[in-house]
Formats: sequence, structure tokens, C-alpha cells
Amino acid sequence: MNLNQGAVAQALVDRLLEDIHEFDETLYMSTVIGVLEIVKQQLINDSLEDSE
Repeated sequence: MNLNQGAVAQALVDRLLEDIHEFDETLYMSTVIGVLEIVKQQLINDSLEDSE
């Protein structure tokens, strides 16, 4: 499968922003950034587990 990485990445960014904006009235920006850091770390951990 040959996908345009730029287009796929932009679609992911758009989807994530759409999901995050659903919580605009309920979450502080610092909480959103913290959640993104947790997701980032989980992706890294998952990647490391897959390579073992």
C-alpha cells in the first residue's frame, strides 16, 4: 500500500483537533497537552513492545 504520508498525517491532525475541540468548554489547555503527552508515550511504549 503506497499512501501519501503527508495527506494521511494531515487527516490524522484534523481528526485529532476535531476530537479535542469537542472538549473546548470543559478542559484546560494544559490538560489537553498533558493528555497528548500520555498518548504520545503510549504510542512509543506500544512501538517498543511490538519490536521485542
